[in-house]
Amino acid sequence: MPATSASARSRPCCGRTETEMTAGLQEAGTGQPAAPVALEAEGLVLRRGDTTVVDGYELSLRRGEIVGLLGVNGAGKTSTLRMLAGVLPPTQGRIRVLGNDLHAQPRAARRAIGFVPDRPPLYDELTVREYLELAATLHGLRRGQRTRAADRAIERCGLEGVRQRLIGQLSLGYRQRLDIAQGIVHEPEVILLDEPTSALDPMQTRSVRALIRELGSEHAVLISSHLLGEIESLCHRVQFLSGGRVVTEHRLPLAEGWLLELAAPTDPERIAAIQGIGALEAGSEGLRLQLDQPPEQVLKALCAAGVPVRSFAPARAGLEALFVEEVLRAEGDGT
Repeated sequence: MPATSASARSRPCCGRTETEMTAGLQEAGTGQPAAPVALEAEGLVLRRGDTTVVDGYELSLRRGEIVGLLGVNGAGKTSTLRMLAGVLPPTQGRIRVLGNDLHAQPRAARRAIGFVPDRPPLYDELTVREYLELAATLHGLRRGQRTRAADRAIERCGLEGVRQRLIGQLSLGYRQRLDIAQGIVHEPEVILLDEPTSALDPMQTRSVRALIRELGSEHAVLISSHLLGEIESLCHRVQFLSGGRVVTEHRLPLAEGWLLELAAPTDPERIAAIQGIGALEAGSEGLRLQLDQPPEQVLKALCAAGVPVRSFAPARAGLEALFVEEVLRAEGDGT
């Protein structure tokens, strides 16, 4: 078996992290106490006839946090967002927005939500500014507030150059920005985004992602996307949905680690006790290790302890491998 070079670069680990990540959450990189919970969902269930579309969805989302929803088509992502936005009533469960129950206090709760659906209705005969003033009206803003709110949304979303242009004359990139602008025109605390960069070219995608990242610094953002790179670049954590259920949840970026494949069954506790191994997690392809010492030293320690090592290499990189692993696991479990 070839030795692992000390110069080998470790890659993001595909192992599991804790699924209960909201307790004690710290602001990223600041060490400061976490912001209050802006959006909370408990046990959301959605049934259509005999079919369970969403099954026991849970979420605790804080200001300054961006959380991603991943799943194959039909996993329940859009239905979940629609329930959280108050567009679709859940069969059972509870949603609170800034402490207001969405069912018992709908007006107060909905004022704090900005929903950007995959294909929001845009009126081609209106100008950008007229449309945003209409959106502000529908969100309950008073007449004196509407113009200021529209101007603020135009500025934040980079629409200054097209504010008097008819929506029907906008490029796809500007239409996508306008979609987001209508969702934030009333300054909501919570922003829900469903596939916000779908059908955009690379430059348009880059621009919209920069806008989402900026919004995430001031708001609580939940984003559904089938683009793994988008979730990986924008989000602080990600939930995997399969069959309407959250099957696992991970912090982002994924931790670095090494993959250990064994030639024979071995007690994981025996391996975890070896010097240089800081953490150990089991995966479908072997054990994923977090190392406290250089990998070649850990490999020597493994061999010296008689551990039957088949291979020892950097774990597979990126969110794609993790996504495939979780989907296959969920399918195997019959989820």
